Amino acid sequence: MNKCRMIRYCLCLLALSLCLAAMDEQLIFHCSFDEGNLNGFICEPNEVLKPRTQGELPNVAWVEAVHGKGLELKPGCKVKYVTGKADALQGLEPPFTIALWMKKTDLLPKHDIFLATISDQSTTGGFELFWHWGRVMFRWGKNEDEKLSSPSGVLYLNKWHHIAVTHDGKSISLYVDAIAVAQTPDNGKFMPLPQEKRKKYRPTVGQYPSSFNAYQHVGILDDIYVFGKALDAVEITRLAMHSPSRN
Repeated sequence: MNKCRMIRYCLCLLALSLCLAAMDEQLIFHCSFDEGNLNGFICEPNEVLKPRTQGELPNVAWVEAVHGKGLELKPGCKVKYVTGKADALQGLEPPFTIALWMKKTDLLPKHDIFLATISDQSTTGGFELFWHWGRVMFRWGKNEDEKLSSPSGVLYLNKWHHIAVTHDGKSISLYVDAIAVAQTPDNGKFMPLPQEKRKKYRPTVGQYPSSFNAYQHVGILDDIYVFGKALDAVEITRLAMHSPSRN
């Protein structure tokens, strides 16, 4: 019996590895936080995530997370982590998938950013993925029909959650812990950030991508993925399973 369980376990791991390998063919960005240090993390493919301010990094830590290391942003953190090559995320168009692990460790602020390419919610393009009063939200404009929100009560403090948003060109879907929690038809208004905005709004992890400090994520972020395809529910589940621990 134990041998049979071991065989099934190995087959599951093999299937998971094959699935992840297939998704890697569409990989736009992946930061695991496992390679590098607080002055710069090596990301895939051929990318880097680095703080705007080098040197001392108060209120930031490199900690054990869901899968290896993660980035912890503590209260009062003023450091912004931005991508080295902005165009990959600023030029994002459907189809795509954004996925990450997050743990929020303080109720304040009520609105905090996981990953964003714009900070004024304008109609010029770009997106924000963030926590808002215990919900996960994805926004690509100012109007009510340009944002997607999960129900309340699906995100908890001091607990790891796997968050994913997919856009297949027809509809946008939100997943929390591999469960689809919200969906809306594409309204045709999702656009990449225009070239004239890209120097100002660099893709930013944990805060707004602007010159001021606002809506900082207080907690830990791990394994940020962006794919150039809309993963289906099975693929989202397999991506969320790619972890030895989720406490």
